[in-house]
Amino acid sequence: MALTIQRINFDPVTGDNPSEGFMKTELNIVEIATAIDGDGTPGNPGIEGRLADVEAVADGLGSASTRNVGTTAGTVAAGDDARLLRVGRNLFINGGGRIKQRVFAGGAMAANVYGYDRWRTFGAAASFTRAADMTTLTLNGTIGQIVEAPLAGATVTVSVSNPTGPITVNIRPDATTAGVNGVIPAGAGLQSVTLVVPGSITGNVFVQLTTSAPVSFDGWAKRGGIQLELGSFASAFDVRPIGYELALCQRYCCKSFDPDVDPQTNLAGGTGNQATHIAAGLSTAAARTEGIPFPVNMRAQPTITPYTNSSAPSQGNNWAIFTSQWFTVPVAFTAGASGFSATLTPGSGLVQASAYTVAGNWLADAEL
Repeated sequence: MALTIQRINFDPVTGDNPSEGFMKTELNIVEIATAIDGDGTPGNPGIEGRLADVEAVADGLGSASTRNVGTTAGTVAAGDDARLLRVGRNLFINGGGRIKQRVFAGGAMAANVYGYDRWRTFGAAASFTRAADMTTLTLNGTIGQIVEAPLAGATVTVSVSNPTGPITVNIRPDATTAGVNGVIPAGAGLQSVTLVVPGSITGNVFVQLTTSAPVSFDGWAKRGGIQLELGSFASAFDVRPIGYELALCQRYCCKSFDPDVDPQTNLAGGTGNQATHIAAGLSTAAARTEGIPFPVNMRAQPTITPYTNSSAPSQGNNWAIFTSQWFTVPVAFTAGASGFSATLTPGSGLVQASAYTVAGNWLADAEL
């Protein structure tokens, strides 16, 4: 129920000065008016002036005519939304090169291999190097990423900061078929090129970056890297939490090894890389492990490569099983997107339904 004030009685007492009270009321009214309207100086525009400034900025966001969103002049187009720089806007994964599950040391890359996670070569060798302090990345040749569909018909912008030379960007349906291309120019600050993905590329998109000589640009330690984003202007590099970035990489590639250990055979005990599991005897000739989960759900059913560790008497792409002693035996995997089981086949000597210790490492690959 609304409350209505009909009347307020002021009952003066001895010593009150009514005129002084009215003077204070008048002063308060003047101060309130000044706060709202301002006093005409740049330092005090008042509430109305500040609201007018906010409205002017809000009206110009994404406007091709005002272009006042703090981007490079002339790069804002109709339909752009500059109001929200959300985490995850970089369509490249590991754009700063922080994650290297294959323990790529930087430098030379053979044709058609991965270096830092998600970054690969195509039909030729190249060089891609992350400075030890992560302040710069240096590219010489062609590297790129395969970005999952859909991007057909989308306007995208590729950017780096402070490149020392030009970088050509190609967007293709595969590694060699012509698509569209443009050049990120050399220069200080954020440099970019905007392209429209052909509508005919309805599948995954090959995005390649090429230099004809070594070109360096800002790396992760300078809040920089290589960025691919929707829209016609470049925004600040999307610095994602490292756990989030690692999980994005593990959707395509993961392993049982420690993060800084390259997948390999014959790792000694105590290294933290020996994967040990329990297997049940299926018959006298075979045993199968429990389900072994991946750290994240992978993009698709992966290919799994096994590695023996130091428990195995002979080394190679097998695992070991312990009966009365360790034996190196063949192993096969049944995998899905969330994990896998391993079947070991020594051929004889097992007891059905008995439990056995098995040892071995693995690398799971679901790259595009």
